[in-house]
Order: sequence, then C-alpha cells, then structure tokens
Amino acid sequence: MFMYDQSFNRVSLLRCLLKKDFKNNALLYNDAYKLEQIDKALDLVKYGFFHEDNIEIKKIKKKPVYAFKNLHDNLVLRKANKNLKKAYRVKQNNRDSIVKCLKVILSEGINYKLFKLDINQFYESISHDEVIGLIDDNLRINHDTKRVVKLMLSAFHQCGGKGLPRGISLSATLSEIMMMEFDAYVNSKDYVYHYFRYVDDIIIITNQRDPSNFLSDIANKLPENLFFSKKKKKKLTLNTIKPAKANSDRRSEELNYLGYNYKIYAPFKNGEQPNSLFRDVYLDIAPNKVKKIKTKIIRSFSSYVKSGDFKLLDDRIKLLTSNFSILDTSKDISIMSGIYYNYKRVDYETSVALNELDRFLRFAILSKKGRVFSSISLKERDKRILLRYSFRRGFSRHTFVKFSPTRQSEIQRAWINA
Repeated sequence: MFMYDQSFNRVSLLRCLLKKDFKNNALLYNDAYKLEQIDKALDLVKYGFFHEDNIEIKKIKKKPVYAFKNLHDNLVLRKANKNLKKAYRVKQNNRDSIVKCLKVILSEGINYKLFKLDINQFYESISHDEVIGLIDDNLRINHDTKRVVKLMLSAFHQCGGKGLPRGISLSATLSEIMMMEFDAYVNSKDYVYHYFRYVDDIIIITNQRDPSNFLSDIANKLPENLFFSKKKKKKLTLNTIKPAKANSDRRSEELNYLGYNYKIYAPFKNGEQPNSLFRDVYLDIAPNKVKKIKTKIIRSFSSYVKSGDFKLLDDRIKLLTSNFSILDTSKDISIMSGIYYNYKRVDYETSVALNELDRFLRFAILSKKGRVFSSISLKERDKRILLRYSFRRGFSRHTFVKFSPTRQSEIQRAWINA
C-alpha cells in the first residue's frame, strides 16, 4: 500500500513552489537563492516560528483576510496543508455540483422538509484547543505537521486573530476536518434524504418523520463554539403535489442558496404532461448578489464623477457584463469568472435578475436622478458606447474579456467590499 510521504525536506518543499512565486520573485530562477529559501523553510519547521509581523491583513467584503508575506513561511504552510489533505482525504464540495444536484432533488414531487442553515462566524469561532486536540490525536499525522499547525495558530493569536485565519488554504482544510464528525452524524440519520454543506452554508432535506428535536440535536453535534445563525435559518415543507389546472393557480416556494434564487412551482397540468408529479424549479441570481452587482455599477460611476476617466468606467462596465479568468493562487490555476461562469445554472429564458440588471445599467447611463447619477455628465458618444453592454447578452454569449493583471486590479479597486 502506497504511503504518502509527509516529510519536510528539500524535495517536498521544492514541489510546493508555484508559478506565481517565480512571477513575484525572479530571484527564484537562481538555484542558490531558491535553495536558501528552502533551507529557511526547513529551519522554521525544526527550530523557528511564524512571526506575527509577517502576517498581512486585508479586508474583503468587510471581513479580514490574512496572508503570510515570506515565501519560506508559505512553503511550510503549503506542505502542512498537503499532508493534512492526504491524511484526512479532504476534498471541498464543488459549488456548481451542489447547485445542479439540489435543483434535481427539489423537482421531485415527494413529501419532504428542507432546512437551510448557516454557521455563525464560522472561521472566527473555531476553537484552537479543539483543532490542536484533534490533530494531536491522529497518529497518521507526523510531528512536524502538527508543529506547523500550532505555530500558525499561535502567530495568528498573537496578532489578535480568533479562530482560523481566512484566506489561508491550511485554514480551509482544518475547517473541513473539524466538520467531518458533524457531516457523518447528519448523514447517518435514516430520515435525512440529502445533506449538502459548502463551507458554512448547509442544506438538509428530511422526510416528514424527522423528530421535533432534530435541529437542537444536530446543533449539539457542531464543534465547540459553533452555532447556527438564527437570522439565516429557513425551513420549507413541500407536500405531495397536485398539478394546478391553471398557470395562475400554481403554488410556489422560494429558496436562496450559494448565490442562486430557487423558485419552486407546482407543475401545470397541460396536454403534454397531464399527470406530472414533478415540481418545476427555476434558478435565477439571488437578490443579495443582484444588489452587490448594482453596488458595483454605482461605485463605477461614482469613481468616474471624481476622476473623469471614461476609459476606466468603460472597462469596469465591460468587465461587469462579461466573463474573465482569474488566478486561483492556492491551486496555481486560472479559473473562469463573470456573469455567466458565476451563475451558469441560471435559467436564461425565465431570468428576472438579468433583465433587472440591464434596466439598472441603462438607468445609470441615461438618468439624471439620484445622488450619484444626477452628477454624471456623459457625452452622447460615451453613452452610446456604454449602452452596448448587456448582462443578458454577456450571459448568453459567454462574452469573454481580457485585461492585464495590473489593469484588472485597477478596474476592481472601486468595488472592494462591495
């Protein structure tokens, strides 16, 4: 049986180097310098510590996101992360697969209850002692990996952090490990049909015979310090469907999950499917995501009022209504993003959100009302240029745009925390 080598050595740390490391530091092409960084990493594992001054803190969407500045720190963290993922067989659930699967399940015309749950302050609430205790008890994890985890948590605590630092891949892996027992417990229940969890967003589908203390029971199985958010809790009960005789009589339910709005309808009794017992489920962009996109439009125009830089405004609207690639630094690969790739499960023909976004963009370009839009003075030629852009068209045609990393960063700067 093949055993994964958890050793921290020159070879294993060299394999943790990413393409972005060479882009950020051309000195790495020099073998002597590269080995010097590897040796620093080895010294850190055996004798050193992570210094809190080397932790960089940024705010994204009003939450602090952390990163270690030094390359040798990151090499050690990457290797520890690989070791833990291998030992625990950690694989984060795929958002798109969950969305696709949930739509199919919601369409089934059987009795069930659906619970939508969210863990309050997930990363920030995870107990250091519980993380360390769980890792320490695992004999499959070597001493160096355990030490690296403890050093990271200690440095994070020293700089005032609580729980696990967002933005670091090792934190994501540790959070998944912490939730494994909870996942297994929920899945073990006979009355649970389906269970989905994407980080801290949970959907549980049960039959109608789940016990009255179901939620309190599973809440007690959460790791120490973790609690379900009362504000974001939602329960749906869907009973066996009797097809509606008229379209206007169709009963409907609504659910927002992972950036999508699910509209769930009783089937319409028509000539083609007179006895259908399947619900009709349509996906659209969730209202909170529509609001965020509108906020980005407003901030784009607000920035233009201050700078007068129409080319920058044009590029911002172009990027918002299109698709582009971004670098996933944790995996060193490019991934697709944008109006289509972020919401590709949206039912295009029935989408209300795409029309709403196009109307809002047109209003922003042409209106003279509102605190921001009333102060905009666009030339007729510039208005015609901006009116060419459309969220619906960018979605349907998968319109792709490409900017240099520097330009893309400049474009997105106005949207920070939007």
